[in-house]
Amino acid sequence: MKKILTSLVLAAFGATTLFGASVKALKPENRSVVAPLTTMQRMVNTLSMEQLEILWKDKIFMHRVNACPNASLPQGVEFKWEYSSNDSLKFKVLLADNAELQDAWTYDEEDTGFTLHNLIPGKTYFWKVVAVKEDGEAAAESKVSSFTVENLLPRVIYAPEIKNFRDLGGMKAMGGRAISFGKLYRSGSLNANSEDGQAAGEAYLTEEGQDVMVNELQIKTELDLRWEREAGKEAGSLLGADVNYINIPAKLYGAMFTAAGQENYAKIFQLFAKAENYPVAFHCIAGADRTGCLAFLLEAVLGCSEDDIRRDYIFSSFYSARYFSAIDVLIAGMDAYGVAGD
Repeated sequence: MKKILTSLVLAAFGATTLFGASVKALKPENRSVVAPLTTMQRMVNTLSMEQLEILWKDKIFMHRVNACPNASLPQGVEFKWEYSSNDSLKFKVLLADNAELQDAWTYDEEDTGFTLHNLIPGKTYFWKVVAVKEDGEAAAESKVSSFTVENLLPRVIYAPEIKNFRDLGGMKAMGGRAISFGKLYRSGSLNANSEDGQAAGEAYLTEEGQDVMVNELQIKTELDLRWEREAGKEAGSLLGADVNYINIPAKLYGAMFTAAGQENYAKIFQLFAKAENYPVAFHCIAGADRTGCLAFLLEAVLGCSEDDIRRDYIFSSFYSARYFSAIDVLIAGMDAYGVAGD
C-alpha cells in the first residue's frame, strides 16, 4: 500500500516509478519557453534598427561582439532530470513534435542532463526521459513535458568547429509566407584555405559535425563560393560521397551588378532552381562576404524585408565584424538594377 501511495505522489509531481525508483524531468520546465540563442544574439532581433546601427558604430562594442572565438555558436537548450536511485543506469531521452511521442528522436545519455541544439524557432516539442537498466529494461520514466522554442531568428546551427552557421528559414517573404526551415544553410568554410592551390586545407569538420550536417540536417549539396585556389580544387565534399560538391567562385558586392556578376549569379541560381539539390549549404571562407552577398540575393528575390535582410547580414559580426555600410551598398545596387530592368 505504501509503495502504491508513493507512486501516486511521484506521478503528481511529474515522475513515474517502476520497481521503486523514479525519474523526474526538471528542464525545460513543462510548458515553458526556451531560448537557444545567446543573450547577445537575441539582441540583434529585439533592438530596433536605429539602436543596432548606433551599436554597430561603437568600436568597443563591436570588439566585444566577436572577440569570443565561439560567439557565433548558439547556447542551445539545457535538459536536466533527477533519478531517485543511486544505481548506475543509462538514460534515454525521447523528443517529438507530438504529445504521443510518435516517431520520437532518441538520445542516449549516461548523465542526468545534456544540451540540445538546432531546434526550430517557434515550435513546440514534447519529451520524457527513461532510466534504463543494463538489460535494457526500463527502471523508471518521467511524465511527458512540453516546451516551446522562442520564436526569434535566426536559427543558429551548432556543428562542432563550423563557424557562422545558420538557417535562412523563418524569414518572412513575399505574400506573407516564410522561407522554409531546413532548406537553405549558410556557414563558414568546412576546411582551411589551401595556400598552394594543389590540396585542400586542413579540415575543420569533425565526425560529430559531419553527423549533424549529413544525418540531422540531411544536406544534399555543398556550394563552395571560394576561388579554386582557396578551395584546394577539392574533388568532392568533405561531408561525404553522397553530398554533391559544387565550386562556383562568386563575385561580391559591387561586382555582382556588372555583366560578369550577372553571368556568375545566373550560374549559381541554376543550382537553386532544382528541387533535388535541397537542402543546400553554401559557404565561402568566413561565411560573411561572398556568402553574405548570395544570402542577400536569395532573400531579396524571395521578398524579405530590407530590415530583415540587414539584420541577417550584420549577424555575421558574431564571427567577423560586418557593418551596415556594406549591406547598404548591396541594397542600393539592387534598387538601381531593378529600376534599370524596368
